[in-house]
Amino acid sequence: FGMCDVDDVAIQIDRAIANPNVDSLILYIDSAGGTVTGIPELGERIARASEIKNVIAYTDSLCASAAYWLGSQANAFYCSTSAEVGSVGVYMALLDESQKLFNEGVRVEAFSAGKYKLAGSSYKPLTEDERQMFQEDIDYWYDLFTKAVLSKRAIKEEYLQGQTLVGEKAIMANMVDGIACELADVVA
Repeated sequence: FGMCDVDDVAIQIDRAIANPNVDSLILYIDSAGGTVTGIPELGERIARASEIKNVIAYTDSLCASAAYWLGSQANAFYCSTSAEVGSVGVYMALLDESQKLFNEGVRVEAFSAGKYKLAGSSYKPLTEDERQMFQEDIDYWYDLFTKAVLSKRAIKEEYLQGQTLVGEKAIMANMVDGIACELADVVA
């Protein structure tokens, strides 16, 4: 489905770093992002690689959320005129079907051990403690995400609110360094 595993990317980066014939790495990114699992570690690996070799990120489509976290760790970042970058933010969506189930005469009886084991189950509303727990997790990841981006790029807080920016606007916000019409331009 056009996806890649963070571990596969890490292996390729390690191979490129170890190869004396490689002087630059180009991260060609086309991704809306995804889960946070493995992203801080791969982002750190990219940041370390950028201290050893020239690392350039490029997108000619979309580099958002977790993908932007990774791309932001490169020494330079280029995008095409119509590419969208950013979406610095974190979210979690939980479905509460409890009222629907109630209206249909369905009652779920769940047994668990641990105060939060059933937190987020769709058949029951969240408690305030559960809401607080989930929000603390989201805030934690958002803080880690923004710190990683800001460790490599000077971006105003107003551009770190979950939105994407296109081409020239991304340059003005310092989310990317310039425009490259295609990957061949970056390679050249």
